[in-house]
Amino acid sequence: MLVRTEFLSFAIDPEHNLPMAVLKESGGVRTIPVPVDVSDAGIISIQAMNLDFKTPLTIELLHNVVENLGGKIIKFVIDDFSNNVFRSSMIVKQADREFKTECRITDVISLSVMENVPIFVNEEIFSIYNPSQNISPAERLRETIKSTDTLDLGRYFLN
Repeated sequence: MLVRTEFLSFAIDPEHNLPMAVLKESGGVRTIPVPVDVSDAGIISIQAMNLDFKTPLTIELLHNVVENLGGKIIKFVIDDFSNNVFRSSMIVKQADREFKTECRITDVISLSVMENVPIFVNEEIFSIYNPSQNISPAERLRETIKSTDTLDLGRYFLN
């Protein structure tokens, strides 16, 4: 089953100190943080802020080529996450035909932001990539308490 998502914001991966684009389930609470490099984060930000340049960016060039050939990007699909790599594709409609073309996840996010085209994510990716979202809040609290070292809370003495 495919789940509709949208670009929410950026976060920082504390382990690698790199940006992550956060996709959020439309009408839901589940998220998927997608690692992106700094230059791709910049391009996504440019699209989100609707900034214009004198010449088209490469991502705008792709959009223009599709449009000039009579096509329209109708959706993006993130099909798989394996070996720490997202597999994604762009679905283009031209007349009465649809074409599926594999593309980089960062291009998917950037084009989605630029054209307000939906991103659909395979349901399995939510559990594979972020399994903690599939447990109940009570179980999550239980796991947090169990893994907390009480010395992290500090030492207090009564006088």
